[in-house]
Amino acid sequence: MEDAGSSKSAGDKPSRRDTRLVAAPSDYFLGPVFAATRQIDPREIIVGQRRYQIGGFHPLDESIHPPALDVRHARAIFTLLSFRKNGENTQLIRFSFNEFCRRYANSNGGRYARAIKKVLRDLTDSFIRLTEAKTGIGHQYRLIERIDIETRPPRRRDSKLAMSSQQEMFFNGCTLSPEFYGLLGRITELQHLKLDVFTSIRAPLDTVCCIDSDKGKLAECWEN
Repeated sequence: MEDAGSSKSAGDKPSRRDTRLVAAPSDYFLGPVFAATRQIDPREIIVGQRRYQIGGFHPLDESIHPPALDVRHARAIFTLLSFRKNGENTQLIRFSFNEFCRRYANSNGGRYARAIKKVLRDLTDSFIRLTEAKTGIGHQYRLIERIDIETRPPRRRDSKLAMSSQQEMFFNGCTLSPEFYGLLGRITELQHLKLDVFTSIRAPLDTVCCIDSDKGKLAECWEN
């Protein structure tokens, strides 16, 4: 898949850094919806008048118990939302996977690409249960409804895949779940994050990730 390329016109002056403001539900910033470390069990937190259960259940299969989401998934969903265009009114977000990796980890290398694919898979498998304290009514949703993947025959004849039945895989985009898309439509409950500042808080994908270790840096991420 080809990179999306720069959105700057030829006449624009290059900025010191590529700053993107990403709008997301303020609850994701006010409370630890995304854990600071990798999880093996579900988590439950309360933010204001809302109770969140993250992971540990599947609404249609009681035998499935995915772990709670963590900061890697926060980085992925915020990166995904950075591809939304102003005024765009659709659940579908199209992007180049190479550009996604660049925004997520400043790299499109094989190791990072494989790890990022697993994180995206988690976002389609893990559910969040949101319960309003006043009514006791709960709603269950995933962040990503589906991932648009296209397979094609190998483009290069000298590719190792050319001598096998395998095909090259291309990411065309993701479709947000209707519930999560609805949350993004509540303008008064959104908060903005500076993606480049958030992703500059470095932590290896395969080790413990703790975003609280640099509170001064983290505070720069949010804009009311």
